[in-house]
Amino acid sequence: MAGKADSAKLCLAFKYCVDQVRKHDLEHYIGALYMPAEHRPTQFALRAFNVETSLIPDRAREQRLAVIRLAWWRDALTRLFQGQPPEDHPVLVALAAVKEARGIRKHWLHRVIAARMEDVERSAFPPNTIADVEQYAESTSSALLYLSMQAAGIHSVQADHAASHIGKAEGMALLLRGASYHAAQMLLQSMVWYTRSCLEGGSHPASGSACMTWRVWHRHIYKRPKPYSHPCLLLPNNCSSHPLLALTSSFKTCSATILMQWTHHFFEECGE
Repeated sequence: MAGKADSAKLCLAFKYCVDQVRKHDLEHYIGALYMPAEHRPTQFALRAFNVETSLIPDRAREQRLAVIRLAWWRDALTRLFQGQPPEDHPVLVALAAVKEARGIRKHWLHRVIAARMEDVERSAFPPNTIADVEQYAESTSSALLYLSMQAAGIHSVQADHAASHIGKAEGMALLLRGASYHAAQMLLQSMVWYTRSCLEGGSHPASGSACMTWRVWHRHIYKRPKPYSHPCLLLPNNCSSHPLLALTSSFKTCSATILMQWTHHFFEECGE
């Protein structure tokens, strides 16, 4: 009876993970469906862990509560990898099963939590440079890719290098997609800094020229025009080092112009 109860609990845990990923991370839900069947449970467990921890800052009523909740996850993972039974949370139950079946290690899971805790604690002082944004993406998006490869038995320096770049590219893409949300919370300081640097003749003259050509100013980042809600973002020139963003060899010079052209027409359409 105990075995049947444990099996039912595990099935419910993975069903919860699948539902969470489908609801909050549709791209990775669809991507997991294309993976070999034996790797899908691992993917859903890892991505559900990412969903649970990423939602904490938004759901907590104050910063202190978000830090406490993330610390609970950190401590629960520590106990789990010490061999103790998982806490009564479906994602931890699923991760315990993945740990036993696939041998994932706690380092990258802890790194994800540490990055989110740092992000919460510095919420009043968001990243000042693109390098800071890349570091956060490395500690979250790339870390999850490292865990996926680890679970699949892939141990390769070349694969790790590719995962690092892909994770950073994915992180920046998520930042672009979440521009409206972050702008509403005044969390785009790094992008404002970059725009001002361009406009004031900083180290990115080509991008600065694009800004002036398409009449896009840093105030657009914080102002959410209606009826739409997609303020502009500027990709730094060094994004060409990331495979998913470097679509052409000329991306370095044309990316800002393309984005500025799109933003210019967007704000005109919105009556800006």
